[in-house]
Amino acid sequence: MRLVDPDKVRLLPGQSIQALFNPDAEQSGVVGLFIRSVYGIDKPNGDLIISQRAGVVKFNDVILVVTMLKTEGAFDEYFDVWWNYYAPDGIDQFQQMAKQERLFVNFYSDRGIDFAIDIENSFRKFFSNVVSMLEKAEPWTEIEFDRAVRGMCADAYPKGNLWGHA
Repeated sequence: MRLVDPDKVRLLPGQSIQALFNPDAEQSGVVGLFIRSVYGIDKPNGDLIISQRAGVVKFNDVILVVTMLKTEGAFDEYFDVWWNYYAPDGIDQFQQMAKQERLFVNFYSDRGIDFAIDIENSFRKFFSNVVSMLEKAEPWTEIEFDRAVRGMCADAYPKGNLWGHA
């Protein structure tokens, strides 16, 4: 599995991804979410509210898994992360998310990483349960996955609508 360096991640406003990284010397190979706000999120003083939702949808022959975060503040903002079970490190990421107790969320701006927090990983049970369904599905290619995500986003966006269905 390829690890990313959080200091080298660059995101566009509104973009969010997942990746494996080392949050510190004691923890290695954990799944983290990397997000960049459109409006800017100030470094929290314990007052940042983050809600989590997850869902599964079949688009054509691809089973799409989406996790979402909603940050509440001056502006409510939604972030969607699409998970490809059949990506080269997809199965490992699903297994890691099923056992990982904390969810590491890294917040970015145009300067790079602004701050990082860790919250309870309420996606654990979801990832534990969804794997059995995905194992039964016919594998898809990266191109088929990307097309399915684009098609789903065209049908379900804005992200607030997607949040209502997750």
